[in-house]
Amino acid sequence: MDERKVIEKPADPDAVKSLKGLAHRRTGMDAEFAAWKPHFEALRENIQPTRGRFSLGDKSGQTLNKKIIDATARRALRTLKSGLMSGMTSPSRKWFKLGLHDEAAEQDAEVAAYLHHAEKMAYAVLRASNVYRTLDAAYADLGLFGTFGGMIVSDFEDVITTHAFPMGGYRIQEDHRGKTNVMHRDMLQTVSQIVNRFGIEQCSTHVQNKWIKNDHYAFVEICHAVEERSGYDPTSPLGAEKQFASLYWEKGQTDRFLEISGMDHNSILGPRWERLEGEAWGVNSPGMDALGDAVQLQGQHRDKALAIQLQIRPPLQGPAGSSQNFRNIPGGITTLNVSDLQKGGLRPAYEARTDIQSLMMDIEETRKRISSSFYEDLFLMTTMSDRRQVTATEIAERHEEKLLVLGPVLESLDNGLLSPIVEATFLMMQKADLLPPAPESIAGRPIRVEYISLLAQAQRAVGVAAIERTVGFAGSLAQLKPEVLDVLDGDEILREFSDQIGPPPKILRDKSVVDQQRQANAQAAQQAEQTQMMMENAQPMAQAAKLISETANRGDAGMQKQGVGI
Repeated sequence: MDERKVIEKPADPDAVKSLKGLAHRRTGMDAEFAAWKPHFEALRENIQPTRGRFSLGDKSGQTLNKKIIDATARRALRTLKSGLMSGMTSPSRKWFKLGLHDEAAEQDAEVAAYLHHAEKMAYAVLRASNVYRTLDAAYADLGLFGTFGGMIVSDFEDVITTHAFPMGGYRIQEDHRGKTNVMHRDMLQTVSQIVNRFGIEQCSTHVQNKWIKNDHYAFVEICHAVEERSGYDPTSPLGAEKQFASLYWEKGQTDRFLEISGMDHNSILGPRWERLEGEAWGVNSPGMDALGDAVQLQGQHRDKALAIQLQIRPPLQGPAGSSQNFRNIPGGITTLNVSDLQKGGLRPAYEARTDIQSLMMDIEETRKRISSSFYEDLFLMTTMSDRRQVTATEIAERHEEKLLVLGPVLESLDNGLLSPIVEATFLMMQKADLLPPAPESIAGRPIRVEYISLLAQAQRAVGVAAIERTVGFAGSLAQLKPEVLDVLDGDEILREFSDQIGPPPKILRDKSVVDQQRQANAQAAQQAEQTQMMMENAQPMAQAAKLISETANRGDAGMQKQGVGI
């Protein structure tokens, strides 16, 4: 192949038709995004300037801290992101476990060993990949914009790899089930990157000419689309016939693709903080709630600074021409004519009497509202208390109240973010032959994923209060009517309590083991009771034998005393 010649390639009729459809779909997605774009830009400018790219070539430095004086909202977003990361998907502890929908089958030793091994391998794959960095970016975008856009794809070295796209650099669309099944994005790549990845034969004449002229670092706009195919062949090994298509083409190209491939699973990550039917973008987020207060906070600081300046450096008035020699610095001397001194010299034009304390109180109230919008009081529960003596009961009640508010969001993130990652991880592990053969008893059966993170456990623990109140009331009532305790099933109470708070499963014995232990204890108790009864029955007989023996001994002694031989 001669790389120094332009390679003419005829137009592909199928590509022409497909690119027309893609362009039409993109137009609709752009129109929907246009309604949200000003709002997203306001969120970036007033809360977190380093997030979001709303035009190709946009960089963080172009908007960095141009409008932000008080970074309370930015710090609160950081707390929310860190709290969700450590509370939902901490890299240092388990946050999901595998199980079966059939709990009886799950108790089988072979099945339990398989699930444990698969779970261990999954955690190893996740730690070796960049998933946790992507999750960190996802929580930040969800907290600010209410929507996150990313992808999870296979990787030859790390099994999986993930991508986090900046807000504004992608467009999304959902299916009839509310799941994100279409994503389009634009990116700038150099001529060298395009040729090395796709091959010069697939490139346009424009890129080929750039390559021949050694203009390898010129930027070209590339489009990428991931879409669910309406008709596909699940048994075909060809990427072009998979359920989800992955398409690359140069911007403006109308007759050929750079690459056509596909995947068996939905690689799109498109969770929303709060979803509304028919809306592709998240309709609410902590950042949206705090935006008004964040803007107001900057204005309040400007007012406070102006009030202080009016007191420190008030506007002056004096005789004409006196301002030319006026030295408004510490220790400065201003000389005036005698006539000017007699007129009064320089003096404040008016006396500024601003209440700085009231301004500070107003600022503090605004900061509290921002903190509440980002759930900072939940994630910093123990450190943000206004009293040093805080009981554990108070903290538990506050957690319960906040988790009830945050609960629907956590469930939405489980379904829209975590489940796709876990499912894709196991699918790619299976393709990479990292999983052992499944036991025959569960081969082909779906595996259940249960989330056991700190926040997931805390959510379930909210139901513990009802159990504790029921048992506590039963204990109080038992003082008047002891037989009421017969209504309570102690075993079920303990197991339900344990399921709510989520301790390690090994601390509770299996029901069959408990039944065997109780049966053995009952038999031992029965045997001990029988032994005790035998001992109690044998005691009078022993006493009677002793009495007879003593009587016989006394009789023999009397006869010997009288000289009677025996």
